[in-house]
Amino acid sequence: MFDDLDLSSLARRPGVKWSRAEPGVLPAWIAEMDFPPAPAVQEALMRWVQEDLGYPSWDGRPEQIPLRAAFAERMRERHGWVLDPGPVREFTDINQGLQAVLRVATRPGDGVALHTPAYPPFLETVTGMERRLHPVPYVLQDEGWVFDAERLDQELADGGCRVLLLVNPHNPTGRVLRRQELEAVAELVRRHDLLVISDESHSDLVHSPHRHIPFASLSSEAAARTVTLTSASKAFNVPGYAAPSRTSARPMCARPFPARRICTASPTPSV
Repeated sequence: MFDDLDLSSLARRPGVKWSRAEPGVLPAWIAEMDFPPAPAVQEALMRWVQEDLGYPSWDGRPEQIPLRAAFAERMRERHGWVLDPGPVREFTDINQGLQAVLRVATRPGDGVALHTPAYPPFLETVTGMERRLHPVPYVLQDEGWVFDAERLDQELADGGCRVLLLVNPHNPTGRVLRRQELEAVAELVRRHDLLVISDESHSDLVHSPHRHIPFASLSSEAAARTVTLTSASKAFNVPGYAAPSRTSARPMCARPFPARRICTASPTPSV
């Protein structure tokens, strides 16, 4: 498969990955594949470009956006997670979705816990929005990156956190949390009464024997305090298309999170 790649052709690409690389350097600094998108994706995009780039039929009628039902059906088929497509919203990228939820659900000075190492734009978003970052490190041991529930509990108890930004599968370590670990997280966020923002954008890249389990699928209580973020950009290799990330949200926490505002955060669809 790798032999099918033509390095000279890749080097001529105008995108950020290859255009910023010095001659003779193989860029591996950004999460973008060097293989083209799947034929089905290319055909769908070309059909859209050739037939109609006008305003979509659902313009002004967000309840008719077809992505919402398609996203719900994909979650059901792949993960057995049955959700109402009604609260699903579209954003141009994951970070925009994160910013929208933090803006309506937190205030400057509120704490946000996040496992580290972490995706740099997430760190920049949290601190740039004047929220207090509480890093909870994964520890690299002989068996791999280790999840420490006790450390997370301590950080949540001592840090005055309001939100847990859960990245699963984890970026950049690739760690996939097991059901028992997710259930431990669910118990901690219940005990500390937190909103969970769960970035699951790498869920389609999980391979056997590992299995992705959406955090909101653990229980009705977990779903009630979770906003799930995901995207087609990683698995389908379309980051430059600004494929909308989907946000499924119906958080109802004991604390006064403005749940209705989260569910109706202004979307910026790019389809």
